[in-house]
Order: sequence, then structure tokens, then C-alpha cells
Amino acid sequence: MRVAQPCDFTSVPPHPLIYASLVPSRSPHRLRRIDLHKPQTKYTVGRGPLNDFVLDEDRSGQIDWTHCTLLADEEGNVRIVDNFTTNGIWVDFRRLAPGESCILQDGDSIRFGLCALSWCHPRQYMTNAHVQGLNHAYVFHSFATRDPPGLSVADLELRSQLRELERSKTSIIQERLRLDRELQSNEEQIRHITQSMRDIPPTKEADTLWAAQSLYDLRSQPLRSTYPHFFPLDVRDFRPQPWLLPDIEPEDDSSSLYAMCRSFGALPNQRPPPLEKNYRISEFTRALHHEDAPDWSHPEVIWGELQSLNLSTPLNVPPSIIFWSIVHHLPVYMHPDYRVMSRQGPFAHPYACSEYVFSDESAAEYRAELGLPPLENPRPLRPIKALRVMEGRTITDEGYIAERVALLHSTGGLPPKPISGSSAPKISARGEEPPNTPPRSLKHSRSSNEDLTTGVSAIEVGVDVASSFTPDVAPGHPTAGCAPKRRRISQLPSPRPSTPSGAPAVASDNA
Repeated sequence: MRVAQPCDFTSVPPHPLIYASLVPSRSPHRLRRIDLHKPQTKYTVGRGPLNDFVLDEDRSGQIDWTHCTLLADEEGNVRIVDNFTTNGIWVDFRRLAPGESCILQDGDSIRFGLCALSWCHPRQYMTNAHVQGLNHAYVFHSFATRDPPGLSVADLELRSQLRELERSKTSIIQERLRLDRELQSNEEQIRHITQSMRDIPPTKEADTLWAAQSLYDLRSQPLRSTYPHFFPLDVRDFRPQPWLLPDIEPEDDSSSLYAMCRSFGALPNQRPPPLEKNYRISEFTRALHHEDAPDWSHPEVIWGELQSLNLSTPLNVPPSIIFWSIVHHLPVYMHPDYRVMSRQGPFAHPYACSEYVFSDESAAEYRAELGLPPLENPRPLRPIKALRVMEGRTITDEGYIAERVALLHSTGGLPPKPISGSSAPKISARGEEPPNTPPRSLKHSRSSNEDLTTGVSAIEVGVDVASSFTPDVAPGHPTAGCAPKRRRISQLPSPRPSTPSGAPAVASDNA
């Protein structure tokens, strides 16, 4: 049997988060006070041990397993719900119907089941007020708008701060509800305007499915006998199988499997590695300037053969990547190092000639042929003295060229003023320099300063000079009428035989 204990707020101070309480009708009492605290808004009362408040007197017989539920709303109102009890709930002497609920008011009397006072001697009425087990009588107190008694000064201060924050929260919630209504109205107006517009154009043609089915039937019919599980009758059920890609050349159109993969799947593109240093190239390439053509630094340009490009801006694509594009017939942006290397430009002056590996002297000569004034004090980018292009038009690394340019600067090997087209060095068909130039060996050390200081050209090229080379251009081609007389690089002869030690290497006319 539980001993009667004080249950008033003075004897047992409440917690600052209390917002309502069911206080036993008398104190001391064998029942505990039912205090409701924030932020919990739902409490259950009954005999079951899983209830929030357990009324487990052995001699009661009035309380159900889950007798009632107490619910609190955002405004601080507390609602009591009858959980279809056996003996009922009385609120201010009115029994709630099974399943009924009502909002409790401050000072309401609450009785669970039968509550009765016991007969007692006049001297003992204060201690034995109710019959044991028939004593579940409470008084409801709400503290939503006022502070409960028994709180300390510190608890009152915290409770005041909490109340201000809750008011601010309520204002925010109300503003959010207003904005939600405004948003809903806005969405309805958008929907109304959208529906009043004309229909959105279709993303595909009406006969797309029919055309795909027809092509699919044509491609899959000879393959079903070999691959019966991978080519269903309906094209909408078809899923390309990557492992079915045949190991044949793309030009072989006789393969039904390749034709199917090409028509309904994605064939993998090859991304070749960068060209090796001093890679030999013999493919033809020539770029003619045209103002309406794509810029020659455009990442999607595929270099090779005769093409029109806008050469009026500095070249921001490394020539080594351009030669890679010529060899593999791919746009320059697919080069593995394009993203990094393209940010280190410029690599050549405007109007530099591709057939002269974009040298500074070829840029000056082409400007003169186009009637353009020379550049004022241009920075050396690819001077002929810094290039080393062997027979067969090999590639020179950009980093190596930068080292050569720096070395020429330190030794004074570069001309003090830009070289005009008329004064640019000429190269013969066999890599020979002008007759007044002393002969020199084909082999040069990378760190040699002798040929840099003497003014001898460090470029060794195998080119076919065509003094009046002009390709055949159709009248409607963008380059018609604008192609100057230029030189091109042709297929070169085999390397010359080595010379005895100490003898100068002289180009042979019969090489």
C-alpha cells in the first residue's frame, strides 16, 4: 500500500516546463500529481505499465488498462479523450461518452471511475477522506498563460525567456501559413497561364517509333538465330549488349552485328596517347586564313589536309597536339593533355604557317603576303633558331622550344627586331641553308651554344619547296581567291647516310 505523500506545488515544486497538471483533490494523497511538460504533447493514463502515468492501486478496480489520453495543441489547450473505458470519465460531473473528448478548462474536476468518501470518525476525516481504490479525483490546472506556484526566481526567468521565444515561433508559423497560402495562389495562377498556352512542340517525330522498329527488324533478323536471347521482336524491349561489339574494323559494313551496334548502340571512341617525342609525320596539312572560318584555337578543329581557319589570333593549341590531331584525325580537345597544355599558351603568333611548324618567321611572311603590317616587338614564341625539326617533319616538344628560346635570349642569338617576310630565312628542298652559310653537321647538342652565337639556324627540316604552290580550290570554297603562294611539306626521302668523323655533313642532291 502506497503511503500518503504531499502533492501540492508548495511541497513539491513543479518543473519550469510544466504547462498543465491534474492535482489530486486532497494533499497528502496516495496518488501522484499528473504534470504535463513540454515538448511532449501526448500522455496516456491507465493501469498498464507502458502508460506515461500508471494508476496501479490493487484495490481500485475502476481504472482500465489505458484509461484516457491527454493531448495538448499549439495554443496550450489540453484535451482529454475517453478510451472507451469501462467505468467512464467525469469532467465537471458529466460523464464522457465512450470515445468522446473535450477540452479541459482551468479548475475542472476530473474523476476516473467511481470516487467515494469513506465513513470516518469526526477526528480522522482529514486522513481517510476516500475509500481506498475509489479515490481517483483530480482538479485540472492550466499554466499556458500563467506561471505555476512554487517556482524559484531562476526558473521563473527561464520560463519567461521560453515564453518570448514561443511567441516569436507562433508569429513565424503564422507568417509561414500566410506565405503558404500565397504560394498556393501563385502556383494556381502559373498553372492557369500554362494551360492557356499552346501545346509544347514534341521532342521527336511522330513516326520515330515506326522508323526505329523498321530499322531494327532489318538489322536484327539475320542475328536472331545466332543471338536468340538478345534481340526481342519489339525494339522497345531491346537493350544493347556492350560485349557483343565485334572485333572488326569500323569500315567493314558487311558485318550485321557491327551494323546493329552502330545503329542502336554506342561504339567506343579511341583516345590515343600523345605522340612520342620526335615522332615522324608525313601527312599533308595546310591552313588558309578566312575571317568567317572557325578560329584555329577552337577545341573541335580536326587538323589535316587543306582547310580554312581564322588565323588572326594567337594560337593557343600546342603544335604537338595539332600534329597528334593530324595523325589520328581527331579534334584537339580529345588529346589527353589538352586541358592542361592549352592554358599555357600562346604557342604561335597569328598567321603562323602549319607547313613551317608555326614558326615566327612564317607568321611574319604570311602577314606580308596578306598585306598586313608586322607585329610591333613580338615576343619570340617559335623562332626558327629554337626549332629542331628533323627530316620527315618531326615534332619538337614545347618545353624544349621554351628552353631553346631562353638560351637564345641569354646568348643574344635572336634578332633585335621582328623578321619581316622578305628577310625570313629560306630552307631548301633537302634541308640546306643558303649558299653563303657555312656547312654544318646534322647532329646538334641540345645544350650547344656555338651555333646559337654564330647565327647559324638550328632548324633542320626536310621540305619540298614549291615556289608557286597553290592548291586547286573550287570557286565556291571559302578559300577561293585568298590562297597565297605557299610551300608545303611532302613525303620526304629516306635519311642521308652518315659521314665520316670530322667531315661536314653536306646534303646530297640525289638523296
